[in-house]
Amino acid sequence: MRATMLAFALCAIASAIAVHLMVIQSMPSFIMSRTTSSLKAAGLKENKWTAAPRIMPLTQKIVRSSPDLFYAVCLLDLTSGQVQISVPLWPAYGSLSVFDDTSENVHISNLQGNSQPLEIIVALPGQTVSASSDTTVVFLPGPSGIAIVRRLAPDEASHKVATELVATSLCAAR
Repeated sequence: MRATMLAFALCAIASAIAVHLMVIQSMPSFIMSRTTSSLKAAGLKENKWTAAPRIMPLTQKIVRSSPDLFYAVCLLDLTSGQVQISVPLWPAYGSLSVFDDTSENVHISNLQGNSQPLEIIVALPGQTVSASSDTTVVFLPGPSGIAIVRRLAPDEASHKVATELVATSLCAAR
């Protein structure tokens, strides 16, 4: 009887550990899948920059998003090939982040400056990428991800200027 109870307890512990590890392993993909689905449901198109409205109490959908930052997002779809990203620089703080389909940040670039736009090619591992020497190549482990631009835009005027830059930005299949 005692051996049966011990075997049962060990089996229960092993099962609990296995379930715990499965949840931890699948959570990032699940979160990114839900995020992508909700962005698509909101009308975002793949491989196209979309500016978010200025963050205010009524428009805040991202937990802990900053009201001093402008946000633009591009859903990356590499199923048809590589994606080219071009983003103008910004005189104040700015960054471009690329996340894979498990929400891992695979690349970040500083956008602060006044020179030529930042150029990035997003590709899958093993793909041959032809690009100029000043173009950064980012490899995603899978065919989808998200690129996010953040710019310091603490007031309505700077947010408007940042929003206008989306029209001169590129996120498109090559």
